[in-house]
Amino acid sequence: MSPSAASSPPIEPPSPGKLIAEVGSTMMTVCLRASVKESGTALIERAAAAGFRAVECSFVAHANQELSAPDGELHLLREAAERAAIQIGAVRIDCNDRVSFGDPVAEVRASAAAMIRGTIDAAVVCGASVVVVPPELFRRKDTPRLPRDEAHAKLMDAFAQIRFHALHRGITVACDFCRAPAFTSVGEARGFVDWVNSPFVGVSMKASEDHGPETAAEWITLLGHRVRHVLVESAENESSAALSALHAAHFDGVVTFSGADAGALRDELNRLIGLSAAT
Repeated sequence: MSPSAASSPPIEPPSPGKLIAEVGSTMMTVCLRASVKESGTALIERAAAAGFRAVECSFVAHANQELSAPDGELHLLREAAERAAIQIGAVRIDCNDRVSFGDPVAEVRASAAAMIRGTIDAAVVCGASVVVVPPELFRRKDTPRLPRDEAHAKLMDAFAQIRFHALHRGITVACDFCRAPAFTSVGEARGFVDWVNSPFVGVSMKASEDHGPETAAEWITLLGHRVRHVLVESAENESSAALSALHAAHFDGVVTFSGADAGALRDELNRLIGLSAAT
């Protein structure tokens, strides 16, 4: 799936102090993700100490609330990041209210759309370029929920508007379809993104995800430019294969590393990129 080492230039691991990791001809933003209940300021301090130059923050989004956090709080977070020479590369929606586009109640579906629009606006305030939408916002595993065909139609209706909200603000919405029961194949996920037809709506996925017969690397190859955000949670070989697939796809989105030991994650990043250079 990726060019051989003989046909590709060597990949230089990112050094501390770099915001962007240059992987061959590919430029990607490398972020450290907040741990559970970790504040934005604590995350920024942890990232700076480990040499990360970008972070992915979590924003609690409530039903019927357009903004995920007050503007003042977001400005303070951005100022703290700027003082530490850290960029907020992405914000991830934390939808504690368990709303979804697959809910049979119209008001609940409207709340799901409002969460995304509000987090897009929050991303503008704090300087992020990507909003990561979690799988549960697309179709909850528990009941009640709409039949699959009807839920897809409602999702299309919502994103027909969300895509313009993202476009007008220059924010990419990366949807974690791959771990959601809303889409059961790479073809369904690809077809939906192509229907939305916006460079500001794409896919978020895990680097070590097992999608039945296909690996994450195979999904990345099949989705290509539609992949806008990748989460790396483990040191498994699948992660290096996924990075190689990103290299082949000329990925220029956000790669987020998740874990409490930021220094170990930085070392793991160097190792994985080195492995991807050799494939």
